[in-house]
Amino acid sequence: MLLPLTSLDTPENEQLQLAKTLWVEGDWAALIALANDIDDDADNTQLKIYLAAAYAQLDDCANASASWQLVEQRGGEDRNERLWRYRLLLSGVHNSLARARAVNGELQKGQEHWNTSLDLVIYGPQQRLATQVRAKQQLKQLGLPESWAVKSFEKDDVKYNVSYGLLADLHEQYPNDPAILIGLAESAQRQGQFDEAIRHWQTLASILQKNMPQAYYDRLDEAYQNQKSFPLGSSEEEQLSGEIDKHLVLKQLHQAFKPSLYLEIGVQTGKSFLLANCEALGVDPMPRPNIKLRKNHTLLRMSSDDFFENHADQYLESPPDLVFIDGMHLFEYALRDFINVERYAGPNTVVVVDDIFPGHPAQAERVRRTRAWTGDVWKLAVVLEEHRPDLMIQKLDVYPTGLMVVRGFGGDGDVEKMNSFFELSNCFDFTTEKLLKYVCREGSVVYLNSI
Repeated sequence: MLLPLTSLDTPENEQLQLAKTLWVEGDWAALIALANDIDDDADNTQLKIYLAAAYAQLDDCANASASWQLVEQRGGEDRNERLWRYRLLLSGVHNSLARARAVNGELQKGQEHWNTSLDLVIYGPQQRLATQVRAKQQLKQLGLPESWAVKSFEKDDVKYNVSYGLLADLHEQYPNDPAILIGLAESAQRQGQFDEAIRHWQTLASILQKNMPQAYYDRLDEAYQNQKSFPLGSSEEEQLSGEIDKHLVLKQLHQAFKPSLYLEIGVQTGKSFLLANCEALGVDPMPRPNIKLRKNHTLLRMSSDDFFENHADQYLESPPDLVFIDGMHLFEYALRDFINVERYAGPNTVVVVDDIFPGHPAQAERVRRTRAWTGDVWKLAVVLEEHRPDLMIQKLDVYPTGLMVVRGFGGDGDVEKMNSFFELSNCFDFTTEKLLKYVCREGSVVYLNSI
C-alpha cells in the first residue's frame, strides 16, 4: 500500500488518510468496508463522500445514492469541502473512462484518464507511482493482466502494437478463450500479418469444433488468399516423398471404381474435384476453385459439420460410391467426417483420406508453422487400425503426404462402433515414436494393383 496521501490543508484522522489511500489505489471494496465500520456521526462527511464514490465505481447505484443523501442531509459544508466533493466525482468519471479504454485495448488513452483521475485528488512526486498502482488494481478487477499497466506507460515504443501485444499476453493466461483468439486473429489480419491470422483462426476452429461459424471460415479464407503461400519452414521440415502424385492415384481410383456419386470434403482449388465425371458433390467452407465446374458438379460453401447435420439427407439420397476426405487438418475433424460419411456409406463405398504421412514431425503439429502441413490427421489411421479391424485399410505412399483407402463398410452397426470410441479418441496417447513410425511410412502400400 502507498503511504497515506493528503489533498486538503486540514488536519485528518487516520481513517480519513487511509480512505484517501484506498481511493488512490482504487481498492473500492476495502474503502467501503472501512467507511461502513465508522460510526455515522457529524464528523465523517468526507468518508461518506468516499463511500458514495466507491459504490458508484462498483455500479452499486442504490448504495451510492443512499450515501450521497446522507452527505446532502448534513449540509453546511464549506466551499473547500464542496469543491473536494466535485473533484472526487470527476476523478471517478475519469477512472471509469480509463477502465473502458483498457477493456478496448487502448492502454495509452486509459493511462491518460488514470493520470487525470489522480491529478484531481493528489499532488506531489508520488503521482506517477500512484497512477501505476491504480492502473494495476483496476486491470486486476477487470480480469486483465496487471503487466499491462507497465506497458501503458511505454510511450516511446512505436513498434509495439498495443492491442495485439496485450491480447497475446492475455492469450498466454487463457489459451482456449475464443474471444481472445478472435481478437488476435482480427488484429493480425488488419496489420497484414496473415500467417499469424491463419494460425489464430485455425486454433479457434480447434476449440469451437462443429460450432465454428461460417463468418470465421470466411476470414480464414481471406487470410489465406492474402497470404498467397504460407511461409516455409526449414528444408528438412518441408521434405516430402512419394513415388506417384496423389491426383494420378485419385484418377486411377475413379477409373477403377467408376462411381455414380462422388463426395469430396475439402475442395480447395478443385483440382481433385474436377476428376469426377459422374455426379459430384463438394463441401468446403472456403473453396477457391480455379477451374470451371461442370454441370454435374455441385459445390456447397459450408463446413462438413453443417453439411452432415443439416443438408446430407437432401444430397445423399443414395450412398456415395467414392469419397475423398481432405478437410480441416485436425484429427477430430477428420474423425468426425469419417463417422458421418459411414452413416451414408453402402457396402461398395470407398473412402480415401488425405495427409496420413507427414514428411516431418513439424508438418504434423496442430498449429501450422510449415508450408507442407498435414496436421495430426495421421492419427486417424492409428484409430481405424486399432479399433476397426472389420475394415479393409490400405495406406498408399503417394506424393506429397500419403493417402489411406478404406473399404468394407457394413451398415449401421459400424456407425455405432465408431461413435462408441469417438469420445475415447481424445485420450489416446499418440507418442512421438508413433508419429515417427508414420513419418517413415513403414508398411505403406506404394502401388495400386492390390486394390
